[in-house]
Amino acid sequence: MALEKLNTLESIQVAECSSSLDAASLARRLDSCLIVCYVSKDDDITMHLMMQKLLKQQIAKRKVRFLVTSAIRDPFSNRRLGNELGAEVLLEPV
Repeated sequence: MALEKLNTLESIQVAECSSSLDAASLARRLDSCLIVCYVSKDDDITMHLMMQKLLKQQIAKRKVRFLVTSAIRDPFSNRRLGNELGAEVLLEPV
């Protein structure tokens, strides 16, 4: 529902990616973007941190930002995501 509303705005381009690597590839081609992602297990954190390494320069220039929703209840893992990705982490339920 929210994606449909965003798609109606001409100034916003919404793209759905099937993996973290696809998202990183797309983010490199764009001038700036917000990556919205979901974390439900430790493997997801690993994939998102790999994406962070690929986008390190864009993140440092604040061209790429992250919004992460997390089902993980471990405060350390969520803090790690926030610190290393420079992400805003929202705990479920959102």
